[in-house]
Amino acid sequence: MAISATGLGSGLDIEGLVTQLISAEKAPLEQRIFRDERKLTSDISALGNLKSALSDLDASVQAVSDSATYTKKNVSTSDATKLTATATDAASVGSYDVEVTNLAATQSLAVRAEFSAVTEAVGTGTLTFTFGTTGYTADSSNSANDTYDSFAAKAGAASKTVTIDSTNNTLAGVRDAINGADIGVTAAIVNQGNNYRLLISSEASGAENSLQISVSDTGDSNHTDANGLSRLAFNASAGTANVYQTVAAADAAFKINGLTLSSATNTVSTAIDGLTFNLLESTTGAESVTVTGNNAGIKTAINSFVEGYNTFVTAVDRLTAFDAASGVKGPLLGDFTTRTITNQLRTALSAAADGYIGSYSRLAEIGVTLSSTGTLTVDDTVLSSALDNNFDDVNAVLTRFAKPSAGSGMTVKSFNDTVPDATYTIAISSLATSGKVAASIASSGFPKTVNSASDELIVTVDGTASGTVTLSSQAYANLSALAAELQTKINADSTLRTAGKAVTVSVAGDDIEIRSNSLGSSSTIALANGGSDSTIATLGLGSATTTAGTDLVGTVDGVAGVASGNVLSGAVGSNAAGLSINVSSTAGGTVVVSNGVTSQLAQLLDGFLGDDNTLDLRIANLNTRAESLSDDKAQMERRLEAIEKRYRLQFSALDSLLSELTSTGEFLAQQMKNIPVPCANKK
Repeated sequence: MAISATGLGSGLDIEGLVTQLISAEKAPLEQRIFRDERKLTSDISALGNLKSALSDLDASVQAVSDSATYTKKNVSTSDATKLTATATDAASVGSYDVEVTNLAATQSLAVRAEFSAVTEAVGTGTLTFTFGTTGYTADSSNSANDTYDSFAAKAGAASKTVTIDSTNNTLAGVRDAINGADIGVTAAIVNQGNNYRLLISSEASGAENSLQISVSDTGDSNHTDANGLSRLAFNASAGTANVYQTVAAADAAFKINGLTLSSATNTVSTAIDGLTFNLLESTTGAESVTVTGNNAGIKTAINSFVEGYNTFVTAVDRLTAFDAASGVKGPLLGDFTTRTITNQLRTALSAAADGYIGSYSRLAEIGVTLSSTGTLTVDDTVLSSALDNNFDDVNAVLTRFAKPSAGSGMTVKSFNDTVPDATYTIAISSLATSGKVAASIASSGFPKTVNSASDELIVTVDGTASGTVTLSSQAYANLSALAAELQTKINADSTLRTAGKAVTVSVAGDDIEIRSNSLGSSSTIALANGGSDSTIATLGLGSATTTAGTDLVGTVDGVAGVASGNVLSGAVGSNAAGLSINVSSTAGGTVVVSNGVTSQLAQLLDGFLGDDNTLDLRIANLNTRAESLSDDKAQMERRLEAIEKRYRLQFSALDSLLSELTSTGEFLAQQMKNIPVPCANKK
């Protein structure tokens, strides 16, 4: 606003008058804008606080409604110094007795030759490393008496060659060349005080991962003598003169619930579905491994959800409060949106899990109840009992579920969020079968003697051929003894173990069956003699019949399902795509897919917090209105400037007029003074 001095002609206080008049004009306008700003700011803040409280509640709901919370498994062992275990969601709750006879070991070899320095020349040529099974007899009193009996190369394992020339022919150079080749073999130099020795080891454990070292010695062309590079030879032709075995390669030997098993490594992940055992030490007896559900984690998630909801209720109470004594009311008192959100959440908390028929269907039945104040409380005793006795029903109450009908012989393997909520009809025509080899062997043919000419088999399981399976040379008293030996030795084959293949050998009277442990049309068993052996004929399996496995046949809602073993999945493109069911009978039935209470809450909160939600739209509208107040302020200032300008012009004109009137008055007064006064009559 312009600044002007007091009227000069009249003495009129123009500045004071204009200021007072403008102030009188401005005050009510400013008060209205301030009042509107304060209300808008309060409303925006209140709605923001409401949204924040909803977001915090949503986070706790997401945790308690997450199916992973319920499928997670915990594992404990009786002695963690002997073995540990980990579990995936696929592991079944239960307890296992594990006895470790011996651990898997890597083979270690010592070169007999001693060297005066690490820079001493060893020789030149090539070292060829082959992995396989070594027959070796050690003499504990004198390694010079050890005998190298045999070597069988590992099926499918390629030999690896390391070249030793003038650039790397020292003891240190040989070591570095082996280590640098990255072929699964390591070398180390041992300082014995006055001399040095070379140690060579296989990196991989297991009986089939021992080493044969063949040497091509370019120094003297003698590849097995005790000179030059041939000092590193370790093979059947070289005997044991130059290198001896300090540690034998070995498979881990252990039992699970009395069943004898083996593994090339001390990490065993194929024995029990969903469980990985880490063997640490041999045991003197069985150690227990216990798999439990995630009850503690579930209770933590439930209590966090309850705390999150109660925090939300507290926030709403504060935002909608009314103090009768002071007349102060919360910014969202009587707010329709807030009331709607609160009522919908309370209704969902009291609702039942959609379509679920089980021991429980409501939160209150598992110990989570609404109090008179609108907050949630948890009865830990009731909740713990529900988790211990009816875990699946607790899961269904809380999260999204897929529930097979009773007596259907079905369990849900998995389902995802793309499967619509619905009741799916499952019809099973036939179950999957496993591939098998079956034969009848009369008891009169026992005992059966297996020797070196009849102890080797090649067993192909589901298309994967084993290495040479060598049976123990002995007389088998009966068919059961032979079956036990076949199962143990076939399942110990490293090639089959690596491929995750295994068999079960069973006996019923004079009948023996060798079955693949997998199901479906890809499940097959085939037997062949190892080398020139007559094992099949000797065992009485020459007339055995071979039968391939068959796939499960069934439909989901009238559409042919996709079978894998005895798992039936909804066809791609169908509503049931993403639903997989374990089937154990042809009874069939239904599977209800629906939402538990917290899953319903999660969907409700998605609507409150998702794109284009009511709260965000209201906040955006309020912000727009707040921005418009800035325009109102600018418009007010422009209006007041115009009024002030008019007032100043008007008062300036008045000042001029008053000044003229003052001058005229002064002139008239002066003229009046100059008018002669008539003389009075003299006496």
